[in-house]
Amino acid sequence: MTIPIYVKEISDDCNRGALAAILPIAQYVGVIIMYVLGTYLDYYHVVYCVIGVPILMTVLLLRAPESPNFLVKQGRIDDALECVALLRGLEKTDSRVKNEVENMEKTDAINKKLPEISTFKLVKNQKWRKWVFFIGILFTLRGWNGTLCIQTYAVSVLYSTGVTFKISPEILTFGFPVVMIATALLLTVFVERFERKRLLCLAHLITAICMVAIAVVTLLQSHGTDIPSWLPITAIVVISAAFSGGVSPLPYVLVTEMFPFAIRAKVIGIISVYGWFSIFIITFLHPILVTHIGSPNTYIIYGALNLLAAIFVIIFLPKTRGKSEAEIQKVMGTE
Repeated sequence: MTIPIYVKEISDDCNRGALAAILPIAQYVGVIIMYVLGTYLDYYHVVYCVIGVPILMTVLLLRAPESPNFLVKQGRIDDALECVALLRGLEKTDSRVKNEVENMEKTDAINKKLPEISTFKLVKNQKWRKWVFFIGILFTLRGWNGTLCIQTYAVSVLYSTGVTFKISPEILTFGFPVVMIATALLLTVFVERFERKRLLCLAHLITAICMVAIAVVTLLQSHGTDIPSWLPITAIVVISAAFSGGVSPLPYVLVTEMFPFAIRAKVIGIISVYGWFSIFIITFLHPILVTHIGSPNTYIIYGALNLLAAIFVIIFLPKTRGKSEAEIQKVMGTE
């Protein structure tokens, strides 16, 4: 929850999207490492191998700088200047460093004039309530887009298509996190060149098409039609790519850009908990849906949800790329 906030606060307007897109890359690297370890080691040896990672991270984080926004809020302006200079690779006396910190001071002065916003007041406030509601819908559709269900039950999904594979489905699933890492890297290139909402809309549309493709493959195979083995694999790979290259990271990029410092942590806290709850619900329901309505209908539902998400993103979410916090608030009508 705190990592997207921290990344947003240490980055500048021209690269915050790319830096935020790096976060899922680290997650997917961790996933593929766990896939490999889990293949060759038992549960306890896997735990022994990774137990040092959080310890190492704790030590490294002790050396990480505080965010400039936090330092300004604490009145430590000189420390904020040093921090911004370090993060931007500039001298402390550089005019760009001074201008950035001055803008933070102005924003902080405005925030201090506002009354303290509790979680209850945040939801009660008419202006912010609308956008919290929209972000809630976005994270619901993100969680229910079906990709994590397919990845969780990847082997079962491949077998359910009825297609005969030359390579064991257990081995084929190794390719999914590799593809996710590659597309997450591509996102770091394109996220600052194209509007976030368009990339997110495209990712949902691609996922919708591939979900329908898996449904059709499964349905045709059940009726005796011979389907090439590469077709369902390709559809799942593309779904994984769309998820890691758009559906998963971009909502977090948008939410850190849409909400100001004073309420950002509260909003991300609420949305993160709700988002993981949504993922838990659909992951729990997936095998039940497959059992009661069949695999084709389940994937059709996922396809419809992704189409709905694409329409929602284009119609309701604001453009944030390259805009300052004040400009985004003006577009949202919350200034």
